[in-house]
Amino acid sequence: MIEYRTLVKRYLELWFDEPEPQGRRHDVVVRYRAPEPSPAGRNEDFHSLQIDLSQSLDDIFLGFARNTRAQIRKSLEGDALQFEFIENPSVEQLQGFIDFYNVFARGKGVDVLRRPQLEAYGRSGRFSLNRVFNSGRTLAWHSTLRWGGFVGLVHSASHFRACDDELRKLIGRANRRLHWEEFQHFRTKGFRVYDFGGWYTGSTEVQKLMINRFKEGFGGKKVRQYTVTEHRSLFAKSLAALNDLWSFVCEGTGKRQTPARVASPASR
Repeated sequence: MIEYRTLVKRYLELWFDEPEPQGRRHDVVVRYRAPEPSPAGRNEDFHSLQIDLSQSLDDIFLGFARNTRAQIRKSLEGDALQFEFIENPSVEQLQGFIDFYNVFARGKGVDVLRRPQLEAYGRSGRFSLNRVFNSGRTLAWHSTLRWGGFVGLVHSASHFRACDDELRKLIGRANRRLHWEEFQHFRTKGFRVYDFGGWYTGSTEVQKLMINRFKEGFGGKKVRQYTVTEHRSLFAKSLAALNDLWSFVCEGTGKRQTPARVASPASR
């Protein structure tokens, strides 16, 4: 479980099929990547792609698309890459990851990370930071959460938009290698499933379709999961009702929606 506080609310996050602990009080309970919807909360579909780590490494690799295999082989043969898997990141390591990710997030126009939530992830004992670097320069970071036999990608970031063509290609290969190294690392640790942290089911957003193609290059199986949000306290329920009312008003007037927002995992 992951517990943290904002200025006004106490949150509990549960991942995959993790059971809720007894005897604790929270304003908001959020179940991420739940296998089933819940009648007690608000259910939002969450589609993802999962890799079966119980297969042999040869079978996992053969399940990749031809281009993905070629890029990983080229990286193995010619790229001087180093990898680091940090299973219990320190506060300083978390801050280094936050700083790197937030540069990426601002460039893409997505939510930045907030330190209290990431520190709660770090305290959970189930949060990993994984990075690939070259000559001391970090090329990409991934963060993952572990529960039971599952390991799930939560964040992925790289700085390639302002790079020259050769460095951009290197970062692309390094990101694929990092996934491949993660599969091997977590498989050795006994995990059965690697969850890619999201799958876009629409057809209009080009950037999300490109991310789909990248993930699809690793094979795997598409799955439907759920994000379940339960507002437990009267205060949380009241704030949620106000947010709903604001959203309804904004839809009617065409205004941009800017209500108070329930904390959630950062953009993938």
